[in-house]
Amino acid sequence: MLLYVTESGTQLHRCGEQVVVRRGSEQLAAVHLHELEQVALFGRVGLTPDTMSVLLQRGIDTVMLSSHGEYRGRLVGRIMGNAALRQAQLRRHDDPQFRLEIARALVTGKLRNLRTMVLRLGRRRRRPVLEQASRLRRALHSAATVRDVDGLRGLEGAGTAAYFEALRQFLPEELGFQGRNRRPPRDPANAMLGFAYALLAAQVESAVYLTGMDPYVGFLHSVEYNRPSLVLDMMEEFRPILADAVVLDLANHNRLTPEHWEHRDGGCYLTESGRRLLITAFRSRMGTRVAYPVSSERSEQLTYTECVLRQVRLLGRVILGETERYTSLAVK
Repeated sequence: MLLYVTESGTQLHRCGEQVVVRRGSEQLAAVHLHELEQVALFGRVGLTPDTMSVLLQRGIDTVMLSSHGEYRGRLVGRIMGNAALRQAQLRRHDDPQFRLEIARALVTGKLRNLRTMVLRLGRRRRRPVLEQASRLRRALHSAATVRDVDGLRGLEGAGTAAYFEALRQFLPEELGFQGRNRRPPRDPANAMLGFAYALLAAQVESAVYLTGMDPYVGFLHSVEYNRPSLVLDMMEEFRPILADAVVLDLANHNRLTPEHWEHRDGGCYLTESGRRLLITAFRSRMGTRVAYPVSSERSEQLTYTECVLRQVRLLGRVILGETERYTSLAVK
């Protein structure tokens, strides 16, 4: 179970085998420790020392974010002791051919999922998307033969631009979406997308830590100071099918109203009610079961939370040489 706490001024307490969310003497929620997989705290939310201790002891991932979803840090207990995997990850990062092939798989997976989303939306809403879908197809074909990671980044950027161009048709006009922007987001649609990506990043980073890899050593995104490159890498194939899908669903089922966002300080931000709405939808999406391919002949029904972890573990096996190739998770 994922526990996301957004109410400012609340505090988490340990009561026996439960974590209880309180505001003063008022109890707002209670969750059994054995059910908890991750805790995410937004803004001014506190932890008692006893609660912090038990979360660390049980290995329950606990993430701290700003009220707008900006990552602040996480409680980290004993790091997964897979030194061999981390050593191999560093060696593989220094191998240009290996980096290229992993980056190719990541970019191809993202572009394929972007194109599937565009075509699906076009069919359902009966809107013209063939031009953007063709641009995504051309980027996909080029990704198969490009000879360097910089070229793959350029194709990923071009494909993403075509995708967001198409997305303008499928978001209500009142959300003001004219294209992707951030820091600060300038319209409600971008405020939602940014917050959804922050939730996705927390999920992916948790999977990276559980697997035992270094979140700062990636293959597609360049390694820079304080940049979780591997987390950004592994997010790519999931952005359209998890984060974007949640925003589109909320926007197109009339569940968003002006009370869910506010304009201030030169940007547009979700209100507390808007954050709660998006968090609830994201949690539901992560709990959705889909067919996950185990082999060419067999698949398992897994939640998206489990799919994220499986994909990170798959990359770990490829890094160790236990599996030949990384394959992104494709939607149909």
